[in-house]
Amino acid sequence: MADDSQHVRRRSGIYGGTFDPFHNGHLSVALAALTELNLDRVLIMPAATPPHKALGTTTSWRHRLAMIRLALASRADDPRIGRLVLSTLESELPPPSYTCNTLRFLQQREEDEFFFILGVDAFLEITGWEEYDKIFQRVNIVISPRIGYDNKRMEKLIYSLGYTQNDNKWSHPQKKDIFMLKCEPPFISSSDIKEAVHGGGSGKKLSSSFLAVSVLAYIRENGLYLD
Repeated sequence: MADDSQHVRRRSGIYGGTFDPFHNGHLSVALAALTELNLDRVLIMPAATPPHKALGTTTSWRHRLAMIRLALASRADDPRIGRLVLSTLESELPPPSYTCNTLRFLQQREEDEFFFILGVDAFLEITGWEEYDKIFQRVNIVISPRIGYDNKRMEKLIYSLGYTQNDNKWSHPQKKDIFMLKCEPPFISSSDIKEAVHGGGSGKKLSSSFLAVSVLAYIRENGLYLD
């Protein structure tokens, strides 16, 4: 008979976002979290209906999924890439795609130890999210640094939420831990990518600095970001 006391929960990252498009910066964050926190997998979870975006301003779900698949396939030579898993969970849930609802539904299906990954800019806005306090109770938070952001603002917010620093993380008696990634990803803006595509930017420049070649080709073939 199996000894349930020896059961070890899978460590899963959740990396959500609009991903419009999914670029090299996103990929760097997912791989850094995977490595630094010794995760078993990272779920790449595009928002089906982003609550902070005006209706009709986000590229279709179908196109965003296709670009993520292409981006992951472009790094097939990286032995870690198989542990980045595209999740379409949010397409199963009623809109809009509130993080609190996604986490609640996911934890009803899985018993993993979850690590919610987000950029420092998004973290600084988290107190404006729907039921934000429950997010800290449900999952560990993993913050990705970003060039140009003042960490003092981030730390002030963390302390205001009742956390104390404990070695390489912040802890709270009633909430999950908060971690900060050491690896600072390259600064890549989705807005800059859209502007470069719209303005006929160099395909070579975009593919080498911002996007996988296959993703840029998909953007051009489908006429994305031209409006």
